Amino acid sequence: MKKRRLDSYLDTNEVPLLLLVQNNDTRFRLKSEEIEEEARTTTSSKCIPEDATEEEEEVSAATIAHCATSTTNKKESVTCTSTGVSKVTVLEMPVKTEAVAKSKSLFPLFYRPKKTVHLVRHGQTSLWTFPGQNMYIGSGNFDIHLTPVGRQQASNISAKMAALKAELILTSPLRRALQTLQIAFPRAQEGKEPVEVTALHTEHVSGTGDVGRPPKVLAAEFPWLSFESLPEIWWYSPAEFPNDALKEEFHSTEPMEELRKRVGIFRQFLLARAETVIVVIGHSTFFKEFTSSRRRMKNCEIQTMMV
Repeated sequence: MKKRRLDSYLDTNEVPLLLLVQNNDTRFRLKSEEIEEEARTTTSSKCIPEDATEEEEEVSAATIAHCATSTTNKKESVTCTSTGVSKVTVLEMPVKTEAVAKSKSLFPLFYRPKKTVHLVRHGQTSLWTFPGQNMYIGSGNFDIHLTPVGRQQASNISAKMAALKAELILTSPLRRALQTLQIAFPRAQEGKEPVEVTALHTEHVSGTGDVGRPPKVLAAEFPWLSFESLPEIWWYSPAEFPNDALKEEFHSTEPMEELRKRVGIFRQFLLARAETVIVVIGHSTFFKEFTSSRRRMKNCEIQTMMV
């Protein structure tokens, strides 16, 4: 059966169609009867040369996603090879709302609203002698706290935090993150902020300061927060080489493979949430892995990303 050109799958009118096509062995095509009218624009025909063979006209698509959130008519160039699309390609073209409705029923898994995630690193802690200088000053500091400088840093971003109008605030259970939350979101203590405590994005355990404390201990210090979702030992602490802040025992660091697993789990956790504006109060090493960045965030730095 002759393969249809990419532009034959696009319809015209009001709502833009966001089409992501990624090179993959998995073949995925729309049925010809699903969308009947031909596209008015010819941008997508650039994807396949006029003299292309039937084999070259096959589109290898691992992901086809539709988004009906904009009314613009932006078009980005498409790069193709003789074996199909050579890279992830984004096309924005106007399509009928009826076609989008059909597509939603065909591809519900690909419909995920974009989320705005504001990453906030905690304020300066007692592990550092001076802001910006990574100088470790002791091995007996467990679940470290903010310095006066760190408290001021958290206070300085309070107005910015209020302006974000977060639908959800996620905080690490480590004390420095909880203290940053307490100061940067003063209304949280009154129960007027949507706060959740989760250990998914707690810091990479590389020293004593990254070892947490049990939920009951945290609840006594922060009674206005709920720690019911936390297990008794929520930080990295293998049974054979345990880490215990209460006993001041440190025996093992968290392997980077474990950290990267948590990064992946946390990303899926964010995608599964219904909220679209989320603030995450956390830590430099975790955020560095989460954003695939080459640098660490500064204390109380705010970094915004879409997921």
